[in-house]
Amino acid sequence: GSEMCIRDRTRRPTSVAVFETAHTPGRLCLGFEVQEERRVLDDDGQPVPGSAATFFYSGDGFRAYHSSCGRVELAVHEATFLERDAGEAARRIGHRHCTIESAVDWGAGEDVKTLILCHVSDRYRLDEVVNAAAAAANRSAFRGDLYIAYRSELIRVG
Repeated sequence: GSEMCIRDRTRRPTSVAVFETAHTPGRLCLGFEVQEERRVLDDDGQPVPGSAATFFYSGDGFRAYHSSCGRVELAVHEATFLERDAGEAARRIGHRHCTIESAVDWGAGEDVKTLILCHVSDRYRLDEVVNAAAAAANRSAFRGDLYIAYRSELIRVG
């Protein structure tokens, strides 16, 4: 990814890392991560200069980038379909969409503090989405706070 420094209106030096995701064949699809300079812990538990991810946005794609220092504080990950429908959707419309389950798996792997799943297809009832997210969180041992942005609501899962 590439980075752009933000100097105005921040307490600490802050930058935005922009990265490409795999979503629509032949089109550039991007996500971004806001990183703030802080002291972070190295492998030995000692504080060293580094950056911490304060906000992450994936877009609706795969191969989501994340900086190597610390847990992401807040991640918003688009998750259009349930896993059961991802293959059919890719065949029908030619795009690869991240699923509820794969986004939660990503959040568990990155140890995200707060994960908000959004861009959920209207084909699903709220209980279907919440149940799929809860099952994925349980299976992947996701330990952060998990929410679903569904239509005009923000629903806590778990």
